[in-house]
Order: sequence, then structure tokens, then C-alpha cells
Amino acid sequence: MAFSKEIKLKGDINNYELSPEIKKYTLRDLGFTTTKLGNFVYKINLDPNSPFNSNSIKLKITVNDDLTAFKMAILDSKELKEVDIFNNDKFNKIKEQLDFNLENMITRKVIVKK
Repeated sequence: MAFSKEIKLKGDINNYELSPEIKKYTLRDLGFTTTKLGNFVYKINLDPNSPFNSNSIKLKITVNDDLTAFKMAILDSKELKEVDIFNNDKFNKIKEQLDFNLENMITRKVIVKK
């Protein structure tokens, strides 16, 4: 998946874009790590029972080094393919976790919901 200015998660009705007020120190503060290329990566398990469960669905956000574009996806446990959690009621708890994390990113001015 290529970097983009606007992202729509698989199955979601909302679009997201990077906030014009995004700062590198905010990304580090939220737990983003820096890659060798200087990009910022955030990965979190969305299992509401255990955030340490390695077999759970994950949220992955990557912001490029100059903070102009990003990638965001909900991935399977091996991070190989995107998962649609919005069209199945069995993912309600995972959707709550996702909403909490995305709302935190919006509050901290990392992303904006359109």
C-alpha cells in the first residue's frame, strides 16, 4: 500500500487524513517508532481482553518522514492482509478498541476524520 493523503479503512464509511497540526514529538509520545527510512510506525493489537495477544487483529499506521502522507490499515495477526471489521457483529469489541485509538489520534491532532 502506498502513502496517501486520505485513507478509508476497508469497510468503514469514514475517510481520514493527516492533521495539518501533526508534530513528530506527538507521534513519539503516542508510541510511534521510527524506521530506518525515518518513517513513523504505530502498531497496536485490538483485542479488548489482552493487548499482548499476538494472534489478534491489529491497527497499523505509518506516517512518512516529512509528515505529508500516511498509510493506515486493520490487519490480520500476521499483518499480511486487511480485515473488514465493520460488516460483522462479532467484531463489536474490536470496533470499540479501534474507535478509542482513532479518537485518541484525532484528539492529539495526528489525524482528522472527514
